[in-house]
Amino acid sequence: MTVEITVGAHVITSDGKELGTVKRVEASAFLLDVPHNYDYWLQTELAATLSNGRIQLSIDSEQVGAYKMDRPRDHNQFMAGTPTDRDRATIQGEALRDSNRPNMSQ
Repeated sequence: MTVEITVGAHVITSDGKELGTVKRVEASAFLLDVPHNYDYWLQTELAATLSNGRIQLSIDSEQVGAYKMDRPRDHNQFMAGTPTDRDRATIQGEALRDSNRPNMSQ
């Protein structure tokens, strides 16, 4: 079942904690307006039910931190990334860092 996420809907966790309201919606994620804290994105697939303008998530309040995203497409990068997908600059930077470490085995 797909839950239609709308701007202004209140978002609660599966254990009943209110997180904030929907500020913006994109195809695969929505921006949560969190009072007295930084806003963050969540995947739309986490929305389990909609009732009386409240979206209940499929995760509890203890799990929310693991699903927070800075940008709406962060989960795509995380899910698609593998160690072989890193760009050349990252790999070269790691090699340079490792080569500058003192060799403790000598």
